Amino acid sequence: MRYLSAILILLISISANADVVKGRVIDAQTKEPLEGAGVTFTIYGEKSTMSYTIPTDSLGIFIGSSPAMKTEINISFIGYYDKNKRVACVQGNDTIDVGNIELVPNEILLNEVAVSAHAKRFTM
Repeated sequence: MRYLSAILILLISISANADVVKGRVIDAQTKEPLEGAGVTFTIYGEKSTMSYTIPTDSLGIFIGSSPAMKTEINISFIGYYDKNKRVACVQGNDTIDVGNIELVPNEILLNEVAVSAHAKRFTM
């Protein structure tokens, strides 16, 4: 519980003086939004590094906050290759729109799997 409280206080203090970074995650082939993709913000400070992950909504949109520092965004989704994007947050900008981020399907993970089982016979 202490750790959760500390993380919440840290996120609130960061968002109080932070730029808003937003974007949309879509499939590179179909251009459909990817709901539930993980968007990890890694914020590099002078002496520390902080990281947090948020999911995309039903339209593939994510909105995160970052203080005026170097920020790297990593987008991941099962069945797709990960994608990284660097953002330079400059103090004074309210919103940084990174636009559409297209994830390419990973063909290896999309193969069909057939699962079958046989129940043991038993008598009473």
